[in-house]
Order: sequence, then structure tokens, then C-alpha cells
Amino acid sequence: MAALVWLLWPENLSVLSDPEPWFAFATACVFWIFTEFKTVEKSKATENDVRVARELLELHAGQFRFLLKETDLWQFISSEYYTNLGNFCDRWDREVLFFHDQQLNQQLEKLVKELSELHNKIAMNTVPVLLGGEFKTGFKQTRYVSEDEYDKLRAKSKEANSLASTAWQTLDEIVSKVRRTIPEATVKPL
Repeated sequence: MAALVWLLWPENLSVLSDPEPWFAFATACVFWIFTEFKTVEKSKATENDVRVARELLELHAGQFRFLLKETDLWQFISSEYYTNLGNFCDRWDREVLFFHDQQLNQQLEKLVKELSELHNKIAMNTVPVLLGGEFKTGFKQTRYVSEDEYDKLRAKSKEANSLASTAWQTLDEIVSKVRRTIPEATVKPL
């Protein structure tokens, strides 16, 4: 702008009535203002972010939906669900599972913390049982127990259900944000 003003500055102030320099100056000012206020385009998500986002979308629609939202943890379910939950948290701990996007990564960290609490609650209060040729896990007992023991187990299962509901809400929030910020994750790769 300074160079433009310097080049167009008249030697004689009577020349200011000439429209050509005013037009050039006004055009340059308009372009300068537009370039100053242009919004920066959001960069594309990294391949890692797209991969992790796709995994979360798949878990949200499948295993985590069943485990965190649709199941009463009092009942016996396949121990594989808890194994996969533990593996998911372990990948975070080994720094293999992460987002480059810092906001998403903070939400993922919160989710992993909640899932770890749930996993620990299950691991400390249940034992896999072989039922129908498959290991299943639940708070319900296969043998007779006293009423006090039954009530304690029922209370622990309600705590686990509460932890699962909290984790589901966090996962739901992350998935909503992923759908908005990483739309390419919603498209299946060829």
C-alpha cells in the first residue's frame, strides 16, 4: 500500500481531481481489505484422524453401542466385549490411539478414562464363566448366594451401568463432532 501511494502521489495537489489515480488507489484498498479479512480454510484431517474417526464410528454403531447403551451389565455377555474394551484403552495408554486434532484428542482422552473406570469395575468385581461353550462375564451369579451378597452385586452392577451410560454420552459427543469436523470418515474407502 505504501509503494502504491508513493507511486501515485502527485507532484502537484491540483492533480487530485484526476479520477484514474483515485480508482487505482480505491481498487487496491478494497483488495487489501478483503485479503486481510479472508478466513483461513480448515486444513484436511490427517490420515490417522480419519482412521481413528472411522474406528469410533464403527464402535459407536456396533460393539460399544451394545456394551454401553443396550445391555444391562448385570446379565452375562460374551467376555470378548470386555477384552475389546480393554484393548481399546490399552492402545491409548501405549499412545497408538490418538487424534492429531487437539480438541478431539482431549475428548478421546476423557472417553478412555471413563472406559478404563468401567473396565476396572468389571475386572475387579466379575469373573468370566464358561456358559454354553463360551466365556461370558456379568455380575449375575450362576450359583446360589446370600441375599446380602446378591444385593452387593446388584449395587455394583448398577454402578457399572452408570459408568457405561456416562461413557456412552461422551462417545456420542465425540461421534457427533467427528461427523461435523471429519466428514471424510463417514465415507467408506474403496
